[in-house]
Amino acid sequence: MQLRQIKDERCKVCGCKAVLETSGRKHVNGQYFETREYSCGAVVKWVPNFSRLEQPKKCPMDPIILRDRAKQKTAYEKLIKYINRLNVDDEWKLQAETHIRFLRNYGKL
Repeated sequence: MQLRQIKDERCKVCGCKAVLETSGRKHVNGQYFETREYSCGAVVKWVPNFSRLEQPKKCPMDPIILRDRAKQKTAYEKLIKYINRLNVDDEWKLQAETHIRFLRNYGKL
């Protein structure tokens, strides 16, 4: 599909191809609502209300996201080490580690 406002056929960060494109309803200013999703998961939308591109979901290979994930992983490892050093019973440590593991999966480290 040929979109009018979103020109990039590939993700700007990793270069993967577009897998889903939509051109929805027409705004009163004559522009269409457009969306393009890439195979990496990144999404770009054209918002005719403000005549601008928005990126509600960034590429997972974006250097900022990779840096943040590395920081999260380091923090996770430090928390696990700290929990294991605590002078409490093993059951409590296990519960604490379970909650920390939930946070780790939330960020998909």
